[in-house]
Amino acid sequence: MRLSTTLVGLLVVLSVVLGSTVYAGFALHTDDIVQSERANVNETAATVAHNLHTQLEAKEQVVRVGARAHGLADHGSDHQEEALSAFLSTSRFDGASVVAANGTVMAFSAEGTNATERERVLGTDLSDRRYVREALDGRVYVSEPFRADSGNLVVVVSTPIRDGTAVVGTLNAAIHLEDPEEDQHGVFSDLSHLVDPGQTVTVRSGARTLFEGEAVDGRTFRATEPVAQTDWVVVVEQDRSSVTTRLRTVSIVQGVALLVVLCSVGAVGYWTYRTNIQQIADLRAGLSALENGEYDVDVALSGTEEWDEIGERFDRVGTRLEQRESQLRVLNRVLRHNVRNEMNLVLGHSQSLREDDADVETHATAIEAAVQDTLEISDNARMIEGRIREATAGRAPAPLSSVVAEATAAADGPSAANVTMDVPDDVVVADGDAVRTALAEIVENARIHNDRPPADRDVAITARDSEDRVRLTVSDNGPGLPDIERDLLAGGLDASPVDHGEGLGLWIARWLVERADGTITTTCDDGTVVHIDVPTVYAEN
Repeated sequence: MRLSTTLVGLLVVLSVVLGSTVYAGFALHTDDIVQSERANVNETAATVAHNLHTQLEAKEQVVRVGARAHGLADHGSDHQEEALSAFLSTSRFDGASVVAANGTVMAFSAEGTNATERERVLGTDLSDRRYVREALDGRVYVSEPFRADSGNLVVVVSTPIRDGTAVVGTLNAAIHLEDPEEDQHGVFSDLSHLVDPGQTVTVRSGARTLFEGEAVDGRTFRATEPVAQTDWVVVVEQDRSSVTTRLRTVSIVQGVALLVVLCSVGAVGYWTYRTNIQQIADLRAGLSALENGEYDVDVALSGTEEWDEIGERFDRVGTRLEQRESQLRVLNRVLRHNVRNEMNLVLGHSQSLREDDADVETHATAIEAAVQDTLEISDNARMIEGRIREATAGRAPAPLSSVVAEATAAADGPSAANVTMDVPDDVVVADGDAVRTALAEIVENARIHNDRPPADRDVAITARDSEDRVRLTVSDNGPGLPDIERDLLAGGLDASPVDHGEGLGLWIARWLVERADGTITTTCDDGTVVHIDVPTVYAEN
């Protein structure tokens, strides 16, 4: 599978995973909002129901205490009327009555009633009323809401009136359920303070509505809660519009987040493609060019330190391969040229031996010399390869003074000369091995090709450094380099050793100096002067 296809697949998978994660997160958040609002509505319904239950329990306790009032059990007496009036004025009920054990109304009092209305109620038989029967049976009872004879929707809290341990009647206290806004002490008067903004509460008893807040239009959250010990049901509704607005905002944020995720993934993919995939493709193209022998190919790799390093190494490999091919080409042509010449000599002298008057000794000597020259060519080729391999094994810095001393020692041979050195001790060249081998070849060439007597052969090595480079100068008092070898050092004749078999050492020197990022130049005036310019590094490094 191609790397670009793999990248696209990974980006698609990453987009799906991240998009799903973002979507799931916002979906959960949306559910949390809805569940939170539902829980809030449920909590309000429970709070209202508990409040109503608490109020009714308080009313029961008030009626239970009022039933013990002095004189309340004296049916038909003024004390009973006074006790009932006192109870009504202090209990915040809307009306109250005393019913005898036989179900007859013995006393009655209510807000807003006159004497005629009271007389009409007195003596009425209420024995069929459940709240009366429950109280006569000794229980405190809260009735279901009903429409009284007065037309008011009421709830009656009844409790037994005892004379000692005997039940002699009931105390019945009525609560008006309608128009709670006009009664600041009614059961439903505080409900509006228990609901949150946007919520409305309704209290029902069966099919009858006891209390109803403002209507809510549209879709709502709805919760119900029964009121303990009654058949009342609290219904709380909340408008969904505020939640819908929040959910719409969440959806917008979700969409923006998904867009940001996708754009981020796309940006990462594009960056990865530009900084990696595209450069890998360029690198592959460059490698293909190297395989085809195109060593001057330029591969521009950049973006990160790693790619910069790979690009630099690729360029060095290309240069190295180009130089290696140049080495092989030159060595091949030298060997082919020289070996062919020697073999032609062997062939010519071998044919001459067949003649009747051939001088066998002369021809044999010539053949032997040609064979020795061929063996020497082979040894020289092996030696050249070894020198190049040693010089290119690495790029280790070395002190210039040591490099010069080792180079002159390596060049020391049968052709003696007077070698003088003047180099600073604190200069370190960047590629010690390459400079050492190149300098040895130049010094050896200067001594071998000097036509003066050995005692008069002079070779001087000096060095001057400036900033990050050093200039080495090798001068001799020989006859000077032939033009063809000067061109060879200048890089103009890559195949010069073919034309001049003695130029291999100088060709090695030029190649190594160039490998060390240096330059080499020559001048000939009463001898030969070779200038080598190479980079240096700090001594502490």
